[in-house]
Order: sequence, then C-alpha cells, then structure tokens
Amino acid sequence: MGFSSVRKKGKFYNLSSDQASLKPCYSLLREIHRYACNKTCADCSAENPDWCSLNLGVIICIECSGIHRSLGTHISKVRSLTLDKFTHEATLLLCSLGNANSNSIWEAFKPENKPGKDTRKETKTKYIQAKYIHKRFMKRPRENPSQILFDAIESGNIPKTLEAIALGVNVNNPYPLEMLSDPVSLIPPPFLIRLPVLDIYGNPYLNKMIDIDLSSTPKDPEYYVIRYPIHLALYKQDLVMIELLFQYGSNTFQIDEATGCLLAHLIGYGHHVIEQNALDFLNMKNTLRGQPAIVKLNTISLSSNKMC
Repeated sequence: MGFSSVRKKGKFYNLSSDQASLKPCYSLLREIHRYACNKTCADCSAENPDWCSLNLGVIICIECSGIHRSLGTHISKVRSLTLDKFTHEATLLLCSLGNANSNSIWEAFKPENKPGKDTRKETKTKYIQAKYIHKRFMKRPRENPSQILFDAIESGNIPKTLEAIALGVNVNNPYPLEMLSDPVSLIPPPFLIRLPVLDIYGNPYLNKMIDIDLSSTPKDPEYYVIRYPIHLALYKQDLVMIELLFQYGSNTFQIDEATGCLLAHLIGYGHHVIEQNALDFLNMKNTLRGQPAIVKLNTISLSSNKMC
C-alpha cells in the first residue's frame, strides 16, 4: 500500500507541519514505516530502510542507496530520510508514491531472481540497473504514454504521472491540439474602455457611449492554450505534481515552437487562469535554478517566429 491516503481531491492531509518542515524528518520516517510496503527496501527487501530515491518514489536501504547514487542523479535522486531536509512538497511527493505504488511501475513483472538483503552487491547492482535504467520489468500499456500523462495530471494522479514518465514521455513536450478536448485559453478577456460619442463640435451626446477594445488577438490563437504538462499542473494548482515534473527536468524557459514565445511568457500572458500560490511556487523553483521569475503580462509579441 502506498501513501494515497494523504491525498484527497488535489489537497493533502494528516501530515503535521513538523513532518513537512525543512529539517531531518524522523517523523516522516515513522510515518513511512507505518505502511508494510515501506518497512523493507524496494530493491532487496532489507528491513527498516531509511533512504529514498525521491524521483523514483522508492524507499531503499543504505547499501542500495549507494548503488542508486552510482546510477547518476539523472536516474536516481537519493536522499536520507533521517539526515536530509525535505520541503513540504517533496515530502508529500514521497508520501504519494512509496514502494507499493512505485514498484507496481518499476517491477510490474517481478523477476524470480530478485536479490535479497544478503545478495552480493554486484548482483544487486546489475538488478537495479536492469530495473531503473533498462526498465526490463515494466509493463508496456496499449495507451499512448502522452495521453496517460495528460490524464494523470488532469486527475491529480501522482503514481500514474510517474508511470507515464517512466515509459519515456518527455515532460517538456507540448500536447497536440487534438488531445485537448476542452482547451483552456490563455488570451485574456477583452480590455474595453468606454468613451462618449461626440458631435461635430466636440460635445458629448447624452447617453451615447462607444466601447473600444484595446486588447489584441495573437496570430494563430488556437495555440494560445494550455498545452504543456507543467502549465496544466499550474492550472490545477497541484504543487506536488509540479514538484514531480521538476524532478524530471521540466523547463518553463524553453521556446514554444508553435508561437515562437517562451513558455514562461505564455504562462505570464495567461496569468488570469493561474492562481497566485501556484505561480509563487513555480517562481521559487525557477529561482533555485538561477532563472528569473515569471511575471504577469498584459500583452504578448504577435511575432510567430521570434522569441517573445
């Protein structure tokens, strides 16, 4: 069993502020070990594991954590559950996954020769490489992985999102327009000003006004909709989903080929459909990467070939 019980309708419950604070998470370790699936290492079944791979969603023992580190951070981001510090969203990400949910992805077809706690390290290494690098034990669904990712973000399903990513979906690729049954427009409502109608002498007519629309419609407006995984997670105000996508390299400062604009500028242009707390969290993540904050924009370049 995983940690889906802490997630309800996109919100999270029953973790105290101490459990989610930036300090060594002994209380988090106790909470994780409440579930039988997390009392043993995801890779070798050693008891009482106190390490994790945050992006892979597994709880592992110290020996397997060393093997995970040897894979490189592009494969596994290893953390100590007792020594390292976790943000609120990273804590909830780990609690939304856990060994049952994650191994249902990475070990959908569990091999008979899975190593045990006393297995030689060389054998464990080969198994872990086969599991996470070569993905030999995963099930290949019939559905389009991009559709799986879209549906998972739409419904706030963290394990299903991880499955789509494990299947090879690039989190920085936009969705094709035909996948969007009800696209969310980024174009703001008309910006109208009301002016009096004047006669030939410059005097206003009584009760006669004219509305002037100062807004502009971008070229190819059908592309000015939410089309990226990170943008959809922002729209859904799902900070834990954003955390997961960032763990896999989501980048808001890439150029959108359809519009010629930075994705960051598209997000800023469509700020009216994004809640401030979600934008603040995204900006915090970008700042940690050394990237500038995304600002709210009232207009956007209409050039289809140049960066906005």
